Amino acid sequence: MDFAVCIEQNYPSGGEACATELGLDWSNIEACTTDEQAAAKVSVANANVTAFADIPGTPTIFINGKQLSTTNALLYQVCNAYTGTKPAGCP
Repeated sequence: MDFAVCIEQNYPSGGEACATELGLDWSNIEACTTDEQAAAKVSVANANVTAFADIPGTPTIFINGKQLSTTNALLYQVCNAYTGTKPAGCP
């Protein structure tokens, strides 16, 4: 998960630096994006996971383990589910 977080924080050009920072082999990771066979396998795996998890698309948001049926009034839904002292941004 650390790699995914690092990639998101350093998108679009931080992949190699993130791999190095975390002690991962960048050449293996890069191969998944440049090798057509590997990319096809990753695509199939993603489709299978998405179908199994009943994830209709992106974004798919969960609050306390429950998938939201709509992202309308998302701030309200998050604030309503939050059990601590409400942050200043909550209505």
